[in-house]
Amino acid sequence: MYTKTTVFMLMGASMFLASCSSNSEKSTVTPTEISVSELDKYETTDPGIPEKQNEVRKKAETTLEELEEAIETAEATEKAEMEAVEPQEARPTSYSSSEFEELSEKLKIEVNGSDDIALFQEAASWLGTPYLYAGTDKNGVDCSAFIDAIYLNVYGKKLHRRANEIYGQCDRVGAEEAKAGDIIFFHSEGKIDETPNYAGIYLKDNTFIITTTKRGVMIETLANRYYKNNFVCFGRVRD
Repeated sequence: MYTKTTVFMLMGASMFLASCSSNSEKSTVTPTEISVSELDKYETTDPGIPEKQNEVRKKAETTLEELEEAIETAEATEKAEMEAVEPQEARPTSYSSSEFEELSEKLKIEVNGSDDIALFQEAASWLGTPYLYAGTDKNGVDCSAFIDAIYLNVYGKKLHRRANEIYGQCDRVGAEEAKAGDIIFFHSEGKIDETPNYAGIYLKDNTFIITTTKRGVMIETLANRYYKNNFVCFGRVRD
């Protein structure tokens, strides 16, 4: 893949070859400088000059084509890198009461203007997505890929692809300090003193969204005995 450094090197090479071609053309004698017979003699005794000029021109044309391809590749790469770390969609800055009501119903919490609405809307859009081990999109997703997708789309942050690795990207926070967007960690065997092995995203009021193996992405609460017994901690992703 061409980098910007490579592009600049090709540009320099192209300019040099073009200069060589120009100088070669200027080196040929003209009738204003010598007589016709002298020009004939010059061309006869130096038959390689036209071939050399054509060779230089061909090299210059090839280099220019490579340069154009390099520029297109570099621009496409830069665009892809920018899109990989930016939110996918522009989001509105104000919301209607009907939107609050709709989100409240979907997420099973009371949503108001002080909440992280961008997060809540993105989370709601994943509800019902089936579980798929190593899945990464709305056709099927696992717990860590779901969290990664939410963080990338809402906050422009790229997280790791395993729950225990995401745990390593977080600082622990107490339950009283937990806020929307924090990660909520569990251990499937109830080993709450060990590194967690699955996780969800906290919303508010002890409610979170998580990917379950049987029912896919869904809303759950710490009032559920299973999650209460397997709860490890809340984590806040470091900047």
